[in-house]
Parts: sequence; C-alpha cells; structure tokens
Amino acid sequence: MTADGARAGFPDGYAPFLAVCLDHPSRVLIRRGAARMHSDGFVDIVWQPRDGGVPVPTGVVHPDGGTKFRLRCPRCGRAPEARQEKLAVLLQALAEAGEVDRKGRVVLDISLLG
Repeated sequence: MTADGARAGFPDGYAPFLAVCLDHPSRVLIRRGAARMHSDGFVDIVWQPRDGGVPVPTGVVHPDGGTKFRLRCPRCGRAPEARQEKLAVLLQALAEAGEVDRKGRVVLDISLLG
C-alpha cells in the first residue's frame, strides 16, 4: 500500500497515524487516526471508528473546549488519557523524529502518554 493508500478514508490534508501498544511481543493496534494543523495552530484529530466507516472526532470535551482521549489496549488493558494539545505535540515530535511505519504513518506508542 502506498502512503496515499494509508490516508484513504481520512479527510484531505490529514496526516494518518497509528496508536499502538508496544508492551507485547508484537505491537497491538489501538486506533487509527489522522491529524491536521490549521492556519491558527489548532490541531484537529479524527479517529477511524473501530467498526470501519467515516472517521469522526471522538473524545471527552471539557468546558474549556479541550478534548481528552483515552486509548485502551485490548490485550493488557492499559488506558492512558491525553488531552488533544499534548497528543498533537507528541505526534509532531514523533513525525520529526522519523517514527513512521512503511506506509508513512506516524506510530504512537500509548506508553508515551502515561
């Protein structure tokens, strides 16, 4: 699959990423997501539903307008939470460090969130 194929299903301009748990002999996929930085610096994050379909924003929205995501590993139960702002900074750092898979998606180990 090409890098364009890895972006299939996400809105135009969004960069795909994978949230995984690496505390196992082989990585466990938690969720597929995509992020896009807007001109005002806000980073929008959408998640592919676990049952397929159109990617949607998910998470708990707080009164201050921030969103918090919980990413739970189905194998070990680890479930760190991260606010959208922290997740955006971490995804940017991972992209700059070259932490991508062969399809060009940033790979986020959920242990970095806890």
